[in-house]
Amino acid sequence: MRLAVIRYIWLLGALLVALEPAYVHPDEHMQSVEVMMQRLFGLKGTIPWEFQPEYAARSFAPLWLFMGPALVATRLCGAGPRVILGLLRIQGYFLYVLLTRVVVELVGRTKLRRSMAAFLLSTTYVVGALQAHTFSNSIETLIAVAAVGLLEVVIADGRAGYKHYRLSGVLGFLMALGLFNRVTFAGYMALPCIVAFWQFYRRQWRSLAVVILCFLITSATCVWTDTRFYGTREWVVAPLNNLMYNMDVKNLAQHGLHPRYTHILVNLPMLLGPGLLFAFGGIQTLSLPLLSCVSGVATLSLFKHQEARFLLPVVPLFLMSVDLTKLRTVPLTLTLKLWLAFNAVMAVIMGVGHQRGVITALHHLREEPIGVQIWWKTYSPPTWVLMNKALTVSTTNFVGEEERIDQVPLDITQDHVIDLKGCDIELLNDTLSHFVAQGSKVHLIAPHSVARQTALLSEHYGFDIRQEFQTQVHLDLDHLDWNQPSSFAPGLSVYAVT
Repeated sequence: MRLAVIRYIWLLGALLVALEPAYVHPDEHMQSVEVMMQRLFGLKGTIPWEFQPEYAARSFAPLWLFMGPALVATRLCGAGPRVILGLLRIQGYFLYVLLTRVVVELVGRTKLRRSMAAFLLSTTYVVGALQAHTFSNSIETLIAVAAVGLLEVVIADGRAGYKHYRLSGVLGFLMALGLFNRVTFAGYMALPCIVAFWQFYRRQWRSLAVVILCFLITSATCVWTDTRFYGTREWVVAPLNNLMYNMDVKNLAQHGLHPRYTHILVNLPMLLGPGLLFAFGGIQTLSLPLLSCVSGVATLSLFKHQEARFLLPVVPLFLMSVDLTKLRTVPLTLTLKLWLAFNAVMAVIMGVGHQRGVITALHHLREEPIGVQIWWKTYSPPTWVLMNKALTVSTTNFVGEEERIDQVPLDITQDHVIDLKGCDIELLNDTLSHFVAQGSKVHLIAPHSVARQTALLSEHYGFDIRQEFQTQVHLDLDHLDWNQPSSFAPGLSVYAVT
């Protein structure tokens, strides 16, 4: 089968994967849609620490630019959460597909190389399972790819005497927007910007002045926007606040510390799989996209909190740097087959099944009045899906090493969502006991991977548990126990507890 046919089939499959209600990481909702829905629709829900005024560590400006128009349109049309989530993912999908296609034309040296790069960019599982999701990392990827593409044009055409005032203005805008979206953007741009300065801007000071001016104007606009939305008296510089927070290892420890080699030895293989073999002989020159990968991974590896999604921009930038026509050290046909197999499996795991039941259960629970929902051993529920303007959301707290429910308002028995995260069954029992004793309408939402523990609630704690809803399409990869085969069971259920 011709590669072009495979490419288009894969792109269609990626679109279908993007529309699946899989849930890759809480931040794809909490740091984007959850915040925006509260602002635009007047909903009540979870406010992540980054968007609390005392931290003000994330900027509203990129969210309004990338999600605002779509969300305003859905509000005017009276759309429900399924349509809203679907529209945002379709938008993310097409922005990625179209942008990478354009940039490949700018950075590819030959028609064959551009064709092979387009094939790799279209067949990575990242397209539908990660990039189409509403991560700030997805926005960072789009801005990074666009900026690298424009830097390529500036350097190439600069040799012919072009001044590139307009492109320089756009670059200044993108640099500021990328920085206010995620402070890590600076790491991805470090080496490409040094090269661009040395090869073009050191001789074109007026063009450099345009970059700086547009950067400052965009930054000032973002600062003004954030100060207005956070409602503080002092100016809010979100990237600076974020950087200062992440420079403190004690803060990072709250989110999880990893060895500094995690990005290189774990996260890159998770994202690229057999694609890493393309680096052996398939990369001949240090192109701008590759330099962006190097500086990005090197910068992010300095910090001890390392998640795979932080490297999302690396995927398209690395694949743009590969020249399969020069691949000699590994068999090309075998490598491509492994590449397609890896991405097919990961698309199903991450893009179709991963924590999918959380979103599915929320759609079900939205259809009836909300009493008390207790979520256990799942990802934090993105409560915007409930579209509730009177919701109370609470979770556990820690006193030393002990997890407790001191901050859970036990007297609120209506429109109350409690995220117990991965607490032990004793704390779950205490929470259920408080609300059941008050005669509250209580729902417990838990994955089938902990079904044996859930059964203990009736066998040892005396609760009456009745299954009201279940879905078998739910993968819980966080509580796998090789000594307990039942922990591999897929699915999630909603139980009525009395």
